[in-house]
Amino acid sequence: MRNENEFDVIIIGAGIGGLGAGNFLQAKNPELKTLIIEQNNYPGGYVSGFTRKGIYFDLGAEGMLNFEKSGSNKILNELGFNHPVIQIEPIEANYRNNDFLKMYSSRDKLLIEIETKYPHEKENVVKFLNECDAINNEIIALGITSPKLSFRKLLEIIFKYPKLRKYGLLKFSHLLDRFLTDENVKNLFKFYCTWLALKSNEITAPIAANIVSEANTFGIHYPVGGMLAFAENLADHYRKNGGQIQYKSKVEKIIISKGAVKGVKLSDGTIVKSTWVISNADLQRTVFDYVGEENFSKPYLKNIKRKDLSITGALLFLTVEKIDLTRYPPHFNISEEIDFDCLIDRLRKGYFDYEFLGVRIPSNIDPNLEVGNKKSMIILAFTPFDWNNNWKAKDKIERKSDYKQLKKEVTQKIIANVEKAIPNLSEHIIFSELATPLTFERYNLASKGAWYATRYDQIVGDFKSQIKNLLFAGSNVSGGGVGTSLFSGLKTGEYLSDKISEKKK
Repeated sequence: MRNENEFDVIIIGAGIGGLGAGNFLQAKNPELKTLIIEQNNYPGGYVSGFTRKGIYFDLGAEGMLNFEKSGSNKILNELGFNHPVIQIEPIEANYRNNDFLKMYSSRDKLLIEIETKYPHEKENVVKFLNECDAINNEIIALGITSPKLSFRKLLEIIFKYPKLRKYGLLKFSHLLDRFLTDENVKNLFKFYCTWLALKSNEITAPIAANIVSEANTFGIHYPVGGMLAFAENLADHYRKNGGQIQYKSKVEKIIISKGAVKGVKLSDGTIVKSTWVISNADLQRTVFDYVGEENFSKPYLKNIKRKDLSITGALLFLTVEKIDLTRYPPHFNISEEIDFDCLIDRLRKGYFDYEFLGVRIPSNIDPNLEVGNKKSMIILAFTPFDWNNNWKAKDKIERKSDYKQLKKEVTQKIIANVEKAIPNLSEHIIFSELATPLTFERYNLASKGAWYATRYDQIVGDFKSQIKNLLFAGSNVSGGGVGTSLFSGLKTGEYLSDKISEKKK
């Protein structure tokens, strides 16, 4: 009989990928003894939130692309999980020259916006969106779930899928230039590239077309109650099926013996044994800290080391009162005349662009998140991890006065720029807190605070590792985004569930 510190499966991290893996495993194998180990006292990782004085804030992710019709939601429904969602409409809006241009999932509404602001481009936008839809339909038919393609898939593309054959080796910028003539209109669609921290001439046309088609057809969804409510629901469903979660515990080492997993060692010295380990943690941290270089081949280590990380930034959390924000879109950008390709370039060169800000008003999606006359706002600003000498934080553990003063200065500049769209906002702020890339590194254990792990155009590898019974899940092996990370976790859980079933036979 096993003791309390022996499990069939240990999952490192209660992020969305870890929760996905745990839910699949326990739903299909209720007798399984599975433990999720999480350093924080809440689930979700970047798909989470927090409350300050009764006001809720999303901590990272702010929506889920085409969640209702996604493969992830279909699998979760089959596992008995359901969470109501609200469609965000408009998807996004761009504030420039004292006006909003709104991007809708409703094709008719979107074209009305285009016709109003850029009438000469309406027919071109129709053709562009139709081409994106045609490319995406082939992606769906082919069953592509990652940028990495097998030889068989490549052969299918060559012989059966003309759009993918045509655009497979081309970049998104080529697709934009082929159909659109106005740089401002091109820039509206380049915005989607920022989700992947890539320029339009770096992201492939099919991947970008998939995002454009999904966003401007099925839209973006927001969980009722916020992102934390969604993560907590996933955690509850996992526990109801017999899974365990151990919060406020930190993995120090993954124990390896004779090339196979034996369990994990926690930071307090506790040894927890298991047959399998799934790491939903940061890939670099898993490989170099938890496991150790000596357990991997040199080519594999070289591949991991040379990968660039995704974009990161700062989030300013505000509680405001006695101000009507209902006339503003729930998600909008203050971007002035910034070209999104230039924005990515400047970030890579170490600039902090106050001119581009993303404004999020959760209560404009879910009115129940407003408490009395108080509501939350979240302001997003892209910024490099090492900006201003790592935010003047000489000690990453104990933040010094220079770091705190810099945060105050950044907060003031961000608010001043938001007031271009929302006049006199500062007069209604009763709480503010700034999270920097260092904050995300600390609380999510994400290398350099990366929001989407490894940059999407750099294929990391398989969810199966070089070590027996060690698997990976989440954005570090699948690419960023809630849906992608969740799907990765579910598929890792499915793979392991099949392995366990085979062993029983």
